[in-house]
Amino acid sequence: MRALRTMNAAKRRLLSATPTQMIHHQHTPYLMAARHLDVKVVSAKDNAQHTKQLEADRPISPHFTIYKWPFAGLASGTQRVTGFALVLGWTTAGLLSLPGLPITVLPIFIEGIKSVPFIHALVKGGVAFSFGYHGTKNLFMPRLPRLDVESVHKAATYAIIGGTLCMGIAVFVL
Repeated sequence: MRALRTMNAAKRRLLSATPTQMIHHQHTPYLMAARHLDVKVVSAKDNAQHTKQLEADRPISPHFTIYKWPFAGLASGTQRVTGFALVLGWTTAGLLSLPGLPITVLPIFIEGIKSVPFIHALVKGGVAFSFGYHGTKNLFMPRLPRLDVESVHKAATYAIIGGTLCMGIAVFVL
């Protein structure tokens, strides 16, 4: 109610002003309003108790189940994961073939992976998909005419196709 009275008073004042006063008040807003504020004094103990109560009553967000992940975001995440997998694999191979180690360490490690068929297929498919996906996406992304969502979706689609083809060839042919 007080805000309405304030706005009406500002309106009456602007309507009853002379032309010279109107020039002076030309840059002021037509209606002005004020807001009534109530200030509460709360002790630190009460504030902490209120905060704990709010946290206890807050529901857990189901953001992973209701959020629709954008395709470009999934493609970016896959690019990072495949890049990390390639770095991890090459670093492991490099560390296992350091000059101070016996020459048989890397071949024994590779034969150990080959001796368990599930792990062998997983490693072979993962490396092939990582090479195919990472390489295909790095082939198409710099050559995009425009970097917009549709172009990124097209490059990601080609990358998934390339990664899947490389994985299929590696697992079933090699």
